[in-house]
Amino acid sequence: MVGKITKIVSNTYFVTAEDIIYDCSARGKMKTEEIKPVVRR
Repeated sequence: MVGKITKIVSNTYFVTAEDIIYDCSARGKMKTEEIKPVVRR
């Protein structure tokens, strides 16, 4: 499944995939390597 981050609030990422919005949190590689995704309009 491939999704697109549409909104970031605190440490919660809202991802849209297949017309469904999922709320996710940073884990694993994103957290240990301090990767900070950017939401663009």
